[in-house]
Amino acid sequence: MRAYHFLSAEHALSNIALKQIKISRVKDLNDPFELMAGVLADRRLRRAVQKLKDKWADEMGLLCFSRRWSDPVIWSHYASKHSGIALGFEISNKFAVPIRYIESRLDAPISSKYVASEVNKKYISDLISTKYLRWEYEHEVRMYVGLDEGTQVEGLYFYPFDSHIKLREVILGAMCKLNTRQVRKLVNAHYKNVNVFKARMAFNTFNIVANKRSLRSRQ
Repeated sequence: MRAYHFLSAEHALSNIALKQIKISRVKDLNDPFELMAGVLADRRLRRAVQKLKDKWADEMGLLCFSRRWSDPVIWSHYASKHSGIALGFEISNKFAVPIRYIESRLDAPISSKYVASEVNKKYISDLISTKYLRWEYEHEVRMYVGLDEGTQVEGLYFYPFDSHIKLREVILGAMCKLNTRQVRKLVNAHYKNVNVFKARMAFNTFNIVANKRSLRSRQ
């Protein structure tokens, strides 16, 4: 599956050179309903789900991607207002978790007791793959990874590029000030068969598209 990770130009260059991507922590995500998409009116269930969320926060992280790079809103929110970069990856379908978006919260599982061990696997699977409908513009797909799978640097965790996450594209934002040729030189020093080009605003739609001039400059 091809998916895109948006970030500042500075962090993108670092990720390219070091061949790694920052692992997002559950506690730092910008959606307060993250992993809590179910109806939680029952106090026992609420406590059980919160306990699970706390456990995930301590032990797990996630890699966040979008299946599209053409939406201007996601560039504005996650790539320094179009001055950043989108890294395009081929990610393993085996570990990819597509997010579904819903208007109303998930029905609670039927259980006589709500303790963490009894929250069923189907419900947990739904919680980690469901968000509120208004986030739909992200077209998100995730990979959940253990913190022990990454490298810790000054309190941050990074996941190395491997067979499950392969760099395939580097897209400079429409407002990115970096020289495309210089970025391509950096990429070519570390990778083979990675496409590097600059984006621009479309002329007839509200999409972000490839700047054909930067594509020609590869030749």
